[in-house]
Amino acid sequence: MFKILFSLFLAMTISLPTLGKEFDLNPLRFTNRAQCALDSNMPADSVFLIINNVDPGRAFYKLAKLTGSDPKVVTKNGIEVFRYTVINLFQIIHNKLLNRELPLLPSDTTRLERHLPDDYTKFSAKCSGQNSCKSMQSYIQFLWENSERKTSSASKVIKNYELDNFHSKDNYLVEKNFEKEGPKLFCHYLKKFSPLQAHLYGTKPNRKAYEQFAVALDKIDDYLGECDRFDNHENLKVAAYQFDIAGVKEKHWNELGFDYWHSLKTYFSWAFRNASVVRELSNQYYSIFKGLEIENLVMLMPNSCKSIEAPKCNSDLLGQKAIREFAQSDFKTQAFDADIFDGVPNGPQDDLVTDPFTEVNTDILDLSEFDLASQWAQNMTSNLSGTRNTIKNNVVKAVNFINIMSRHFPLQKFEVEFQKQFQTILNSGGNNAAKNELYYLCSEYYFLAHETFSSVRGNLDVLAKTNILDEMVLGFSQKNISELFSYFDIFSKQVIGACSKLSQKEIFDDEFELEKAGYAQWYLDKTAKEKRIQSQFKAKQLEKLSKRVQPLISYKLFESYPTFDNIVCLDASHCARELATSVVEIFRAVTYASSLWAKKDQIASNSGFNPYAERLACKVYDPWFKTKSMIFNLVSDIGQAALTFTTPGLIYGRLGLQPGRVVSFKQLVKEGMIEYDPQMKPQRIVAGLAADFGPLLGVPCKISIANTANNPYENFRFVGISAGTCSSKEEHTTIANSGSDVSDLPVEDRSACAGCQINFEGVATSLTHVAQNVGPIYFLVRGFVRLYKALKDPHNIPRDWEAVPSDIYDTYKKYGYIPERCVKKFRKGRACR
Repeated sequence: MFKILFSLFLAMTISLPTLGKEFDLNPLRFTNRAQCALDSNMPADSVFLIINNVDPGRAFYKLAKLTGSDPKVVTKNGIEVFRYTVINLFQIIHNKLLNRELPLLPSDTTRLERHLPDDYTKFSAKCSGQNSCKSMQSYIQFLWENSERKTSSASKVIKNYELDNFHSKDNYLVEKNFEKEGPKLFCHYLKKFSPLQAHLYGTKPNRKAYEQFAVALDKIDDYLGECDRFDNHENLKVAAYQFDIAGVKEKHWNELGFDYWHSLKTYFSWAFRNASVVRELSNQYYSIFKGLEIENLVMLMPNSCKSIEAPKCNSDLLGQKAIREFAQSDFKTQAFDADIFDGVPNGPQDDLVTDPFTEVNTDILDLSEFDLASQWAQNMTSNLSGTRNTIKNNVVKAVNFINIMSRHFPLQKFEVEFQKQFQTILNSGGNNAAKNELYYLCSEYYFLAHETFSSVRGNLDVLAKTNILDEMVLGFSQKNISELFSYFDIFSKQVIGACSKLSQKEIFDDEFELEKAGYAQWYLDKTAKEKRIQSQFKAKQLEKLSKRVQPLISYKLFESYPTFDNIVCLDASHCARELATSVVEIFRAVTYASSLWAKKDQIASNSGFNPYAERLACKVYDPWFKTKSMIFNLVSDIGQAALTFTTPGLIYGRLGLQPGRVVSFKQLVKEGMIEYDPQMKPQRIVAGLAADFGPLLGVPCKISIANTANNPYENFRFVGISAGTCSSKEEHTTIANSGSDVSDLPVEDRSACAGCQINFEGVATSLTHVAQNVGPIYFLVRGFVRLYKALKDPHNIPRDWEAVPSDIYDTYKKYGYIPERCVKKFRKGRACR
C-alpha cells in the first residue's frame, strides 16, 4: 500500500512542474470578419519584425573584396551584427519608452481631446509629406540625448516638459498603466509558421485546433528560437522575429498603443543613423550601417487583425493591398495580372469596390506554402524590392525623357511637326502605316487626357500636385513631379486639339485596316489584356529609321553611331507617344509609392493580415450593421405586433436601416496623398462615372429600384446590383470607337459606357399587409425567427475567441489530449484543468 501511495506521490511530483508553464507568448485572439474589422482600430500587442539583409550583405561582400578578406566569413559576420543591432535597438527603445526616458510622440495630432505638445504638433504639420525634415530631426535628437543622460527618469520627464510640455498622463506609459507583474517584451526568432499562429489560418477554434496548438507548444523549439542566437539562422538574406508586449493594462494600451508604435518607428529611424549606442552595437560596421536605407530594410507586421497605425482612408493604408500580393507564393507567375503592373493602374482603392467582402484569417498571405518562416519573408521582401527596383528604373528613364523633350521640343513646335509628319494624310492621301500611326497617337492621348473620355485624367490632375517622389526625382532632375506633369498636360491639349480637327470619316475610310499590335504596350495591357497582345511599337519605329529618317531629337552619338539606342524620338508622333508612356510610368510609381517606399523618418509597417482595416476606415464595410439591423428588425416586428393587436385591419409600416456609407472616394488630398475616384473598367473608351454611390454600404452609385407591382414595400435584399452610364458623341469628336475593341470602320456616332458592380446587402424593412387573418402572433413569431437566423451569421456579427498558451498546454499534458468539454472554456480565455 505504501509503495502504491509513494508511486502516486512521485508521479504527481513529476507532473507538477508542467502546470502553469509559461511560454513568453501572448494569448492568441481568434476573430471572425466583423470582429477583425473592429480590431483594426486597436493597437497590436504582438508583431512580426521582418529584416531584409540583402543590401547590407552586398555591402559586406564588397568590403571583404576591398580588404582582401574571406567574403563568406565577412558577409556572415556582418549580417549577424546587423541583425543583432536591429534587435537590440528595438529593445532599447522599448525600455526607454516604458521607463519614461523617452516620451510618447502623438500618432494623431488632430485628436484635440488629448494633450498635444506644441512644438511636435507644429513640426508634424510643417514636415507633412516630406521624406526628411531637419527641424523634426533636431527635435528627435534633443529627446534622445536627454534620454541618454545619467540621471533619474523623473529628471528626464521634467526636461522633456520644459522642452515641449509633455504631460505624464497622455505622453508616457506610467506605472499605473501596468499589471502587477510589470511590462514585459518577449522576443522569438521565427523558424516555422505553425499552429502557434493558428489565428491567422482560421476563425472559431474547435477541439482539434486547440489540440494542434498544444502539440506545437510541446515542440516549441521546432518553431521558435532565441532572438540573440544567430548560429541557427540558415537564411542570410532575410530573418523574421516575433515580439509580444505583455503586462500593460488593456485599457491603457488601447489608449496609448498607437503612440507607442509611432514613437518606436520614429526613434528607431533616427537612432539607427545617429545614436552612439548603434555605433557601439555595430562596432566596425557602423559606417556601412549609417548609409543603409533602414526604413526599407525593416518592416513591422501585426500578428493579428490589430494595427500598428490607426487606420485612415489614405494612400498609405490602401497601398497595403500590394504588400499582400507580394506575399503570395505565386506572385512571380501572376505578376502580369497585378494592378501595379497593369497598363495604367486602377490604384489600390479599386479592390475596395471590386471585392468589398474579401477573405480574412484564412492564410491570406500564404504562410502555409513555405516550409520556413524565412522563406516566406524572403519571398515577400524579394517581390517587394524587385518591384520597387523595376518601377524606380522606369521612373528614372521616364523623367530623363521628359526633361530632354521639354528642353528640345518646345510646346509651340508640336503643331508644325504634326502637320509635317501627317501632311499627306491631311490632304486625303497617305498609306495605311501612316494612318495607323495617327490612330495610335490619338487613341492613346484620348485615353490618358481627354476631358470627356479619359478615365485617368482626373487622377493625373491630382497626382500632379503630389511631392511623394520629389526627393528621389530631384536627385537627377531639375524639375519635380508637378512640373513634369504640367508639361504633359499642356502638350496633351495640343495633341488632342490636333486630333479633334481631323476629318475622321475621310481618313479612316472603308479601306483602313487597324493593326492593333502597333499600340504602346501600356495601352494594350489596359484595353486588351485578356488577349495578351505583344506591342510592336518599337519595331514600327525601327522601320522608320531604316528609311533613313532624320530623328527629331537624338544624342550626339547618333552622328557617329546612327542606332536606335542613340535616338530620343524620331518624329512628332513618336515623341508624343514616348511622352505618354513616360507619364504612365510616373503615374504608376506615384500611385503605389506608399506601398514601395517607406517614409524617410519611419521604418515601414503594414496591416497585411487584415484587409478589413482599409474597408472599415473607408466605410466600405460596417461590422456593426448586421447587429444593428437584427435589433432593428426585432423591435420593428414587436411594434407591428402591438399595432396589430390594437388596430386590426390594414397595417402599413415603412421602416428602414441603412448600412454605413461612403460619400465619395475623393478624400481630402494632402501632399503625398492620392485622390481616389471610383474606377470603371474601360470596356470602351470610358466616360468617367462621376456619381455618388449613395447610402449603399459606401459604394458610389445612385441606384433606382423599381418596386414590384404586387408588393411595393416587401423586404428588399439585393446582391450584385449594377449601375451604368453612357454618353454619345458626334463623329468628329472621337477617334476610337472603343478602347478594347477598336473598330476599323467609320461610324456615325460613337458611344462610351462605364459601369460599376456593387455587392452589398441592403435592408429596408417594410410591410404592407391586410391583417384580417393575421394577428400579433405572426409578427412576434417572425421577429424571433429573423433574430434566430441573424444570430447564426458566422461572419458579420462581431465574435472573438482566445487561446491562452499555458492553460491549453497544461490541459493537454494532463490528459494527453484536449477534452471536448474544455473547448468552451478555452474560447473564453479560461483554464480547464
